[in-house]
Amino acid sequence: MTINELKKELVFWRDISILERIFPFRIRRLVRRMTGIFLLIAFVLASGIVAEESARFTGLFFLILSLWLLLLALDAIYFSKVFSREGASNFLPELSLIVFTTPEGDLIRGFLSSRDGSEALFRAGVMPADLADFVENRKFIVPASALRIEEKGKREEEYVRALIASDKNFENFLLLHNISAETLSLSLGWVFSLHRESLNAHRWWAERRLRNLRPLGRSWAYGGAYKLEKYSTSLYFSSDIQDELHLEEINTLEAILAQDSQANALIVGEEGSGKMEVVEGLARRISDRETRFLRDFQFKVLALDYLFASDESAVGLEGTLIDILSDIVSSGNIILVIPDLPLFLSGCSVLGVDPAPLFGRFLKSPDVHVIVVSDTEGFRRMLEPEEGITGEFAKIMVKGTDKKAVSKILLEEVIYLESREDVFFTYGAVKRAIASAERYFIDKPLFDASRDLLVEALSLTKTSGRMVVSEDDVDSVIRRDTGVPVGRIDDVEKTKLTHLSDLLHERIVGQDEAVNLISEAMRRTRAGIANTMKPIGSFLFLGPTGVGKTETVKALAEVFFGQEAKILRLDMTEYSTDDALNRLIGRFSSEDLGILSSMIRENQYGVLLLDEFEKTDHRVQDLFLQILDEGVFSDSFGRKISARNLMIIATSNAGSEYIFEAVERRENIADRKNEIIDRLVREGVFKPELINRFDAVVLFHPLTDEHLRVIAKLLLRRLSWRLKEKNMTLEINDALLDFLVMKGRDPKFGARPLNRAIQDNIEKIIADGIISGDYKPGANIAFTSSDLK
Repeated sequence: MTINELKKELVFWRDISILERIFPFRIRRLVRRMTGIFLLIAFVLASGIVAEESARFTGLFFLILSLWLLLLALDAIYFSKVFSREGASNFLPELSLIVFTTPEGDLIRGFLSSRDGSEALFRAGVMPADLADFVENRKFIVPASALRIEEKGKREEEYVRALIASDKNFENFLLLHNISAETLSLSLGWVFSLHRESLNAHRWWAERRLRNLRPLGRSWAYGGAYKLEKYSTSLYFSSDIQDELHLEEINTLEAILAQDSQANALIVGEEGSGKMEVVEGLARRISDRETRFLRDFQFKVLALDYLFASDESAVGLEGTLIDILSDIVSSGNIILVIPDLPLFLSGCSVLGVDPAPLFGRFLKSPDVHVIVVSDTEGFRRMLEPEEGITGEFAKIMVKGTDKKAVSKILLEEVIYLESREDVFFTYGAVKRAIASAERYFIDKPLFDASRDLLVEALSLTKTSGRMVVSEDDVDSVIRRDTGVPVGRIDDVEKTKLTHLSDLLHERIVGQDEAVNLISEAMRRTRAGIANTMKPIGSFLFLGPTGVGKTETVKALAEVFFGQEAKILRLDMTEYSTDDALNRLIGRFSSEDLGILSSMIRENQYGVLLLDEFEKTDHRVQDLFLQILDEGVFSDSFGRKISARNLMIIATSNAGSEYIFEAVERRENIADRKNEIIDRLVREGVFKPELINRFDAVVLFHPLTDEHLRVIAKLLLRRLSWRLKEKNMTLEINDALLDFLVMKGRDPKFGARPLNRAIQDNIEKIIADGIISGDYKPGANIAFTSSDLK
């Protein structure tokens, strides 16, 4: 489709596009208000109220009236076109304003000079100064005839894609500001919707607003609820901004309450999932007269604290509850809301009251509507066993919301924040907040976590003296709250990532495969190209003891994460009994939180080390099968916990004998890798599906004399550093290294005998020398072959 063909498609809105270019709506609105003021003044003067010679003002009055009616007619034409059947369901009227103002000789200028186009770029993160610089320094001008639109999706989205594809300079300019065609098209759609909402605010004749005009005296048809008024409050609800997040649940609740009998609902969901927002959404729908069967109903929320504080005996509480339910029957238009059913049942239990028979007599009545609310944990603990009362309610589970719905609502929410705080949000900030909330705060509802990030980013922006909230501000909040490095990579981190393999090899001797795999995984994650729905990396280290499996993990924690405290270590030999899984994820019956759950919740960024993984219970291995696959698991209370920001490394001595066999036969163990893994699977050490969930299985080979010599140097340097604190030096020579390699050689135990050789021989001699006075501050300690017999 060419631009001329597009103009033919949009011809219905051509006149209002020309009108907007010559005489914009906001100016017409201002002129009409001023004209209205002058019209009122002219009317007063022409009426003779303040002046006797009124005839001369009569003509002025009708002249101003004609002008006012003309402006009113222009707005009527404008609104009729924008909100026509063809235009109300899409953004074609707004797009036409750009298309019909685009000059034939400059395609890009038409977009950049339009109100919506320039604002869309600003929302996408392009500052006005950068845009002006681009316009001024353009070298190539693309004519409008170069536009070629594919007829696949929404017209405004395809227009933006075609616009970018037609001008490479413009495309490069956007890429320089990290703006894709999708980002710009979504930003433009956001701007279109903002302007549409602004226009909608002036439509006093809209059907929804007319429905809000309440008939006189309708409330007189209902009875009073005096006892209920004492123990309840009216349900407060404000903006309908979140209703779309829970549209399905609101529709279900409405259908339940509209039944002829047992019209009662139990709403269950995680803490903060929007349970009360579902109730508020239905209340708002009833208030706006958008429901057919529940007109004129009012919601009363039971004040549980006041209820239990007022009645301290079972007889008194039973009487009060009966009076409240009787009031609901007599009033005929009340929906009772119990905001915390587990708390209500607990309070009744303390006073020895069983509410089931009390409520049972009323809940079957068509005149009684009760909504009870419970969190998931309370429902599982207290309500599932209590079929006596919960059986009278239809259950509604409040589910999580998807990113598309959250994005739409959040884009509307930030407009409110902008008007209140006098700031400006870029589209990138909103997009980054949603993506970050989904990855780093999975235990919170997506909308709430996203909004919290934007509010904190707003605060950070204003503290810095800036007025534009960008994705960098959201990244700063993430780094502060989670410790996870996100956003731009500074020079220090860049150097560390580039040379990570070399830095690890300063502590790890040999084992090149493990070092390279870990380094590559960290670089992929930090570059943002790794799968964000899985852990940073997951590896199974197989090999004999003492060859560097755990030391590799410690080196990664110290070199990259900055401290070995970033290691979350579990000795899996401690989790080989039947209760191992409960100890890790918690026990619901005893309210134990779980070791693994608590550990990750407190430290979601670092390395999770699973030592001797083969010795754990098979149910624990099944848990990690899920963690490695999805990066998420649920504890015993149903709360989600994310392991997506962890490097997960499991170590095992399984298969060591097969590795030794290959080494003795001088075979390359890398060539025997699949055979060794297959033998472990056949022996039932690991399930094949668990092996396949790891990013890689790494075989650690036994240490040679050359490896031991290098390790001995590293260990002696650490001893040398400790001696420097006493102003002594240690000379590391061949005689010393040869002695330690000879003493510390034991293929079955790797480098561990080397540590003991240093302690039992070298450190012992030095310690005796310091105590005896042979080694004093300033001494240079050097060992010869004769000293080491």
